[in-house]
Amino acid sequence: PLGEVSGQAVREGRVDPAGAEQLAKVAAALQQAITAHPAWKEAGVCFQLKDEVRTRQEREDAVNEGLIIKRHAPDLRLVLVTCCGIPPADDSLFDPIDVLVSLNDRLELREMRKHQAAGKRVFWYPANVVYEPFCNFAVGSQPIAPRMLPVLSHANGVDGVLYWAANLFGAANCDPDRPGRWPDVPWSMQGWPFPPGEGHLYYPGRGGSPWPSLRLENWRDGMEDYEYLTLLAARRDSLADPARREADRLLALEGIAAAPFDYTLDGAAYRAWRRKLADLIERTADARDLPSD
Repeated sequence: PLGEVSGQAVREGRVDPAGAEQLAKVAAALQQAITAHPAWKEAGVCFQLKDEVRTRQEREDAVNEGLIIKRHAPDLRLVLVTCCGIPPADDSLFDPIDVLVSLNDRLELREMRKHQAAGKRVFWYPANVVYEPFCNFAVGSQPIAPRMLPVLSHANGVDGVLYWAANLFGAANCDPDRPGRWPDVPWSMQGWPFPPGEGHLYYPGRGGSPWPSLRLENWRDGMEDYEYLTLLAARRDSLADPARREADRLLALEGIAAAPFDYTLDGAAYRAWRRKLADLIERTADARDLPSD
C-alpha cells in the first residue's frame, strides 16, 4: 500500500533510492487502477502525504515525496495536512499539492482564498488539540459544535472537513479477548491520551452493530443544514428583493455565527434560523425543483 512506503523515500532532505523506487512502483500501480476506473478519476482519488507536518523540513520532505508520486500517478490528488496553518500562497514549494488541510483554529481565511484562487482546495480539521471556542468533537465540548462545523464551512468558503478517526475505541472497550467489554461494562478511558470522544464518533454496539453518538447525529444534522445553504446559495442570484436580502442574511449566518470561534449556543435560535432557511427555500422553489408526487 502507498501509505506503507510514503515517509520512507525522503527524509531530512535526503532521497533513499530503494524507498523512492518502491514508492514509484506503488504509485504507478495506483495510476493503472485509476485509468481502468474512469469514475475514480472523476471522483478524485486522494492520497495524504506525511501526517501533520510541523517543520519546514518535514514539509519539504513530504512535497518531494509527492513529486515522486505525481510523476508516476498524475491523476492522484495529493493532500498535505499541517499543524501550523496553511503555508503562504506565494510559496512555490507547495505547487504540487492539490489539497491543503489546517487545524480549524489555525486556518487563515485570507490565505485560504489565495490558494483557492490558484486552483487548490482547502480543508480544515478539528483534531484533539483544538479546544473551545473552536468546534471539535470532544464529549465535553458544546453539543452544538459538531453541527456548526459544516455550516461554518459553507459560510467561510472552506472546501471540506477532515477528521482523523471515527472508530478508535481503545482496547479496554472493544478487545474481543477481554472477558467483559462495553456495553456490558462501563466505558473506560484508561490509557486513552486524548479528550473523551476524540477519535470515536460512534460506539461498538452488541453484535458488531455501530451505535451512533449524539455528536455524530449533530454532525449529520449539520451536513443537512449545509445542503440547505447550498440550495439557497444556488438560487440567490435569481431572487428579487426582499427575498434576496433575506437570503443574504441567512447565508451570512446573521445572528447565528460571526466567526469560526463565535457562534450561538442557543439551540432555539439555531432552530429558528433553520426554519427560516427552509421556508425561504420552499417559497422560492421553481416548480421544476419540486417532487412530482
